[in-house]
Amino acid sequence: MARLGPSTPQWTSSLKSLPSLKEVDIENWAKQGRIPKAVHTKGYGSFVESYVHVVEVRTLIDGCCVRARCFKLMKKHDQPHSVGLKLSTSHHEESESTGSQKSSSRPNDVDIRECLCSCKAGKGDRNHILGLMYLIHHYSKYGFKTVPTVTTKTSQKQTWHIPE
Repeated sequence: MARLGPSTPQWTSSLKSLPSLKEVDIENWAKQGRIPKAVHTKGYGSFVESYVHVVEVRTLIDGCCVRARCFKLMKKHDQPHSVGLKLSTSHHEESESTGSQKSSSRPNDVDIRECLCSCKAGKGDRNHILGLMYLIHHYSKYGFKTVPTVTTKTSQKQTWHIPE
């Protein structure tokens, strides 16, 4: 039986290896993919309504993979979709002969290399993928070190008897 050593990447809730995904990166990706505004809005809605959950990250040599579950819009009781992204950070590299920049227009841009979704549209619709991207942006923007745990109301101590 193969033994898992320290070099074997594991899925974790740690966000240390997650590149800082900015809103500009998401908008540029959407423009490149010619994603309609309506789909973009639905994707943002998936983030706002907390449809994206169970986020896990795996560190790779050239970036990281992020996977999550995303409830179907308007059908939170159905089996959620599996959503995944492969991200890496591109750095400016200056050419020795010309001194020009080879890479992108900003330092430390995030390259969105692969996007996967288990929905029927797969790579076509992309609103679930956008929801995950906005959630990653939220984690980056507010400096989360790990994926926060979600505590449901039914898991908390009841408080209706406590006077206000």
